[in-house]
Amino acid sequence: MFDLFKRKKGRGARRRATPSMFAEFLEYFGEAPVLEDGAADPYDAFIDGLGGRSFGDGVFRVFERSDLERWHRVVSGCFTKLRGEFNLIGYDWMGRCFAVDQRDGDGKELVVLLEIATLDMYYIGKDVAVFLNEVMPNQSEACLGVGRYREWLEGHAPVGRMECGGYRIPLFLGGEDSLENMEVSDMEVYWDMTDQLWEAVKDLPEGTKIGNISFE
Repeated sequence: MFDLFKRKKGRGARRRATPSMFAEFLEYFGEAPVLEDGAADPYDAFIDGLGGRSFGDGVFRVFERSDLERWHRVVSGCFTKLRGEFNLIGYDWMGRCFAVDQRDGDGKELVVLLEIATLDMYYIGKDVAVFLNEVMPNQSEACLGVGRYREWLEGHAPVGRMECGGYRIPLFLGGEDSLENMEVSDMEVYWDMTDQLWEAVKDLPEGTKIGNISFE
């Protein structure tokens, strides 16, 4: 499908802007189409064209190119099974990250959801363009929890850049999956603390009572 956005290069040919290959994504969020380099890879076109932008009043944000290296390290530390072989796309208001799996296999070049609250990885099974243009608009509750975010906005300001609504008491420590158990957190701190807590308790027998935990 991306051939529609490519122009063959010949003598004197120039690369030029074309209508956005993410038109449906932008339309869903009520944003105007943007012009993009029609020869660009869809992932690069998305990051370079929309990186750093917020959509849906903070329900979803696109990673800036300048943040990718740092967040690649953060995510690699929590999701070691990805072995660093992924490209980050964006993150939602709960601090969950979306990435393109670059590991060899059936899922290569397809989008995965990285759920920091439970340290689970969900396979969405679609490439970047299909995920953004079809899956996200049509399954926005599953992808972004938009209904829950509307409830959140009734009592909170929109979640800001590199912030998230994180759980005060993690779900794996018995915390409730409710807005009352959530607070605005720095997203990098939230990822780090959640990962440290998980490492501290993951091998304990079920039912073990947890006492005080300190952070390095």
